[in-house]
Amino acid sequence: MEAAYSLSKPLTPPPPPTESPSPEPPEEGCFSAKATVQLEDGSFKLIKDVGIKDKVLAVDKRGKQLFSEIVLLMDVVPDYVGEFVAIEAGGRHLHLTPAHLLFIAGSDSSSFDPVSIFAGQVKKGQYVHVVEPVNGGVEKVRIERVCRVQDHGAYAPLTEEGTIVVDNILASCYAVFSNPKVAHWSLAPFRWLHSMNKTLEYFINASLNLGQDPKCGIAWYPSILHQIAEVLYIV
Repeated sequence: MEAAYSLSKPLTPPPPPTESPSPEPPEEGCFSAKATVQLEDGSFKLIKDVGIKDKVLAVDKRGKQLFSEIVLLMDVVPDYVGEFVAIEAGGRHLHLTPAHLLFIAGSDSSSFDPVSIFAGQVKKGQYVHVVEPVNGGVEKVRIERVCRVQDHGAYAPLTEEGTIVVDNILASCYAVFSNPKVAHWSLAPFRWLHSMNKTLEYFINASLNLGQDPKCGIAWYPSILHQIAEVLYIV
């Protein structure tokens, strides 16, 4: 009796499961998803939920509070998990990525003379500007603690003013570039486009799609600025 041989191929074990790729880190400096901003009506909103045309609390160059319109979501990375700088001052807590610009109070206590530095360079003992909407004041408060933490979500809204109050602490909207004035100037053409779009909406009830609110990733205009800066070795 002849032996029976199987013609089927031998079974091979399945490949090991692969981890899903981690989301790309934000190209702009960003705030964590749990950060909050104050709206013009006095209510608060998570920064991950703000949208174009929302007016949020900011501070002008003279140190006066105002509500400034959001004109662009520069970077949106909802699934990002990574390192943030945690800053605690006067009971306020702020989480932002190391490359984001924060305003440090100058030595003259009688004037509003903020100095912008990267969040990754902030040290305990320096002073930040804490904004109290109730009394309309901008107060210099000593930083009590600075550390690195893991947090999630990364959001970078841009206001017309170029500043934003997040968790009651004044910050710049900008990152990567060390000079916020240069960054603000470089985004002037986009703010002009946004202004023209509002004019179109008012007169003819129509507007252009400026790609102001990407669902994920960096918006097209700051992406172009980054590419130019890399070519010129600015960043």
